[in-house]
Amino acid sequence: MDAPKLEILTGPLKSSTYSLPAGDVTVGRGDENLVKIPHSSVSRQHCVFHQDKDGAISVRDLGSRNGTLVNGALITGERQLNPGDEIHVGTSLLILTSAESSQPKALIAVDGNGSRFLTQDTIQAAPITAQVVRLLDALLKASVALGTARSFLEWEAILLDSVFALTGASRAGVATPDSLMSGSQHTIEGRTREAREMRCSLSLPASLVRRATSQNQVLMDRVGDSAVIVAPIRAAAGAGILYLEGPTFSEDELHAVAAVATLCGLAWERVTATTQLEAENRRLWSQIEHDLIGESESAGKLIEFISKVAPVASNVLLLGESGTGKDLVAKAIHRNSPRAGKPYIAVNCGAVPPSLIESELFGVERGAFTGAMALRKGLFEAAQGGTILLDEISELPLQVQPALLRVLQNRELRRLGGTRTIPVDFRLIAASNRDLAKMVEQGRFRPDLYHRLSVVMQTILPLRERHHDIPVLAKHFLTRLAGRSRPSCKGFSKAALSALSAYRWPGNVRELENAIERAVVLGDSDLIEISDLPDSIQELAAISARSGRYHEGVADAKRRLIQEALHGGGSFVEAAHILGVQPNYLHRLVTNLGLRPASDAALAEAAGEAPVSEIDWSATSELDR
Repeated sequence: MDAPKLEILTGPLKSSTYSLPAGDVTVGRGDENLVKIPHSSVSRQHCVFHQDKDGAISVRDLGSRNGTLVNGALITGERQLNPGDEIHVGTSLLILTSAESSQPKALIAVDGNGSRFLTQDTIQAAPITAQVVRLLDALLKASVALGTARSFLEWEAILLDSVFALTGASRAGVATPDSLMSGSQHTIEGRTREAREMRCSLSLPASLVRRATSQNQVLMDRVGDSAVIVAPIRAAAGAGILYLEGPTFSEDELHAVAAVATLCGLAWERVTATTQLEAENRRLWSQIEHDLIGESESAGKLIEFISKVAPVASNVLLLGESGTGKDLVAKAIHRNSPRAGKPYIAVNCGAVPPSLIESELFGVERGAFTGAMALRKGLFEAAQGGTILLDEISELPLQVQPALLRVLQNRELRRLGGTRTIPVDFRLIAASNRDLAKMVEQGRFRPDLYHRLSVVMQTILPLRERHHDIPVLAKHFLTRLAGRSRPSCKGFSKAALSALSAYRWPGNVRELENAIERAVVLGDSDLIEISDLPDSIQELAAISARSGRYHEGVADAKRRLIQEALHGGGSFVEAAHILGVQPNYLHRLVTNLGLRPASDAALAEAAGEAPVSEIDWSATSELDR
């Protein structure tokens, strides 16, 4: 007899299968385990499966950090397992399969209480019927829709919409673990098919709920005059119960509910992860002092980057197009660092003439050259104890780069014309809108300096790749600018906001700010309109509107020509002759354009004049374009 197996459905070992021989099989992150799962959610020695001499299988947690779950419940001590049980080890879902699972089983089983139930190993045996095909189509749509949910409210709404589409349920609801309290009935809030926006009260039979959760089975039974389905939602954190009421449910619907319960469990885990990430982003945004604005995932990652690098003293290299906010990121790093009370100095290397850049950075001793009448400290000394931003570092002349490298290596400098070394203590942040690595390959930037600057490197994405931040930034700039220049302006028209979101912003955030300032100054209504925006944005909006109207305009022209021909020709064949097309083709156009219902007389007339196989399609090209 074949040994029982563990099938891994999710996680790093997804789609793997492991046999369970007699004795112990350990699972964990360490190399010593027979089943090694390389993931941080798994402890070095997480759990152990044991098969005794009688073939009974159990699992025992080995004091893991995140615990071991069986059918959604955290275990303590040893837990006996049955085929079909689901074991969560970190983010990995394992299914225990029996050596006898290949034997045919009834699709729907009936227990001693008369309840019908569905288990995981019978789902795949469902017969393919016309109703199954329809349900599979609805199930695919449900899967796609559940994948878009970003909050628990969205998740619940999509789930219940899917349930009503998949089944004939009259009422449905979701019971979370918190709502499953002891007692003969569980009362939850649900929705009805007729008025999905309206809430209703649902009473869940406690005994049915307990059996469904303890046995991890999708149960169908009758309660009073209604058929009910209770489906455990399969998720690592235990999302609860999906409950349906209706006049009756077919076996195909029972299979569909089992499938959607699994899908919504996976979606629940994604929503949970997304919600936790958003909460962490909000926490970071609230803890970090900054002037950055944005709600996109990349904005959150940028804040997380600032929170990590600000406390340390490493050099930072910021890369990104002009106008992406590299200077704001540099200021945020300084303001949240231990150097926050010391100077912050920013210098644009491209704005200083090459002949002066060295004296600006390193300083000048008195008499170093003609005109040097007094000692002058450089910017590195002025930034003592603080932070200096060398913006557009790619513009730093090659002959100055060795001196900068020596300062970064030795933390001391020598002024122009001087002989003594001066210790300096500053943090360097460099920024560039060019690809420094490519410049190194071309011999235009020193490789040793590049490696010294790029100890910590971060690329700031352009605004066109942070689409969700555009409306947020636009509203922020409007609030700030309108308060000074045009207090009556309260927001954007829908068309203007759409135009702003569609534009690619080659000048990034700086260009967006300038565009909003222009609109505030030139506009005269309570809302920013498209006509208030720069010409480049107006032109793009006009092109988009014209392309959107193109097909409808062509269709209108066809309708007008056909109506005139039908009115002037009197008959269908004569109208086709006026237009220079075959009657069959004209009939198809009339039907497709919705001018009038297809008539048998017209069909006969068209078919008698020219069979479809004999139509000269070249004669229809003008109308068909």
